[in-house]
Amino acid sequence: MYTIIIHYDRGETFRRLLLRIGEIRSLLPAHAKIMALTATATAALRMEVSKIVGMRDELVVSISPCKPNIMYSVIKFSTLTETFQPIVKKLLQDGADCPRAVVYCKSLKDCADIYEFFKDSQGAYISTRISARGHVHELY
Repeated sequence: MYTIIIHYDRGETFRRLLLRIGEIRSLLPAHAKIMALTATATAALRMEVSKIVGMRDELVVSISPCKPNIMYSVIKFSTLTETFQPIVKKLLQDGADCPRAVVYCKSLKDCADIYEFFKDSQGAYISTRISARGHVHELY
């Protein structure tokens, strides 16, 4: 089994990296199976990737990312309290049944500030619930 993972910086072009995969593919046995995964490729790009990588008789599974339980929203940030207090209130009210949320942070400092806000807002509740390393991400 062969595994190739592409991770690229914004400075590199995807096409250049894709061509490198085509080169690597040429070194593999012809019968080697290939799986390509993406969340953003258009139909045209999927066809191009298939051709460059040398996929034959490929099976494309394409499903809509639209799910009734997933919502995307952008909230204008003002203060930690104003922005996150409704989430803290819901978390205290519903506990483990509280809907999950993903918060994008621009920096590690922002992430630390938000964590501290939640920790301070939860008080004893959070300190008694954190028993093992990694448990915090389950609470939030």
